[in-house]
Amino acid sequence: MNPTKQSLVSYALFIELFLGYTKKKGSKDELYQQLKHAIFNGNWDDLKVDFAGGCELFDKIKEGITTYEEGFSRIADDISKLEGIDEQQVEKFIAMCLVFYTETSETEISIWDGFNDEFNLKTTHKEYNRLSFLEPLYKGFGNGLIKKVLGNLHRKDEVKSNIVIDKENYLVVKTSYGYFTDDEGTIYPFSVEVTENDGVKEDVEISWDDDIPIYMDEIEAELRKRF
Repeated sequence: MNPTKQSLVSYALFIELFLGYTKKKGSKDELYQQLKHAIFNGNWDDLKVDFAGGCELFDKIKEGITTYEEGFSRIADDISKLEGIDEQQVEKFIAMCLVFYTETSETEISIWDGFNDEFNLKTTHKEYNRLSFLEPLYKGFGNGLIKKVLGNLHRKDEVKSNIVIDKENYLVVKTSYGYFTDDEGTIYPFSVEVTENDGVKEDVEISWDDDIPIYMDEIEAELRKRF
């Protein structure tokens, strides 16, 4: 049993209820997948061990409340008591909550438009009410940590959206060509060579034509996921 992970499950269940994630999906299957990867490092057995405890804590958050704000206040107070949680775990948790938001959103507006340059919520933004689930997380985990985590996630999103694969050649080695565009509009061409043996990937080699972008490691990590 892991009390911290049980608490994270309870917060996630309350936030997804607020945003209507399970209702939108029509079942809890995708919710379980999100919990498994964000809180339990992809381990089903660990999820099974702590899920019931998380549900009990979720019920305690809801007990006697008449508004979501009351539940969020309880979450903010409870977060300060968590033990054994690090920045990586917080980032995974926040990333999952942002999925709950984006996959229930009915607007084309980017989630990042709801934040200022310092990654504080814009209280006058039209989506603030839905994004307000982050307020107890700012309060509980601390502004500094949440803003840092949001900055990391924003950069990763930019890396994903700025990669374009525009040509592929299939030989003994699969070679793909593309480019990454940074915030200044600078284009960084690259090639990706994937070596396969009887259809099984053995190696991925990434080469840059000339200059190398600042976030090369994160870009290459994303490319390796794609290939």
